[in-house]
Amino acid sequence: MYSPHFPRVGMSKPPSTAESGRGQSGNGTRSQAEMLEWRRQYNIEKKKREQQEELARKHKEKANQAKLSQMTDQQKKQALAEAQKRSAVDASRAMRGKSAEGEYKDRLRD
Repeated sequence: MYSPHFPRVGMSKPPSTAESGRGQSGNGTRSQAEMLEWRRQYNIEKKKREQQEELARKHKEKANQAKLSQMTDQQKKQALAEAQKRSAVDASRAMRGKSAEGEYKDRLRD
């Protein structure tokens, strides 16, 4: 029977915890230096993601402003009414604890 504590003859010995930087128990333990490096990388990527999202949001706002400036007053009123109707429907769904998909499935069952 094979056991990690008694390796078979001729097998190379797995690197020690100090050599590999990780425990051999398989539980994914990391050294403190690895954790700090991972956290640093994660924070850098998170900051980049947030900047991209902010840029996309600003771009979308600009596009919406340009679209609004080209609309007539009647079109603006109609768009506002549609947006309010959508938000009212979403609010009523939230009160009932349903998503749009859940509500659709309920209607299919009826």
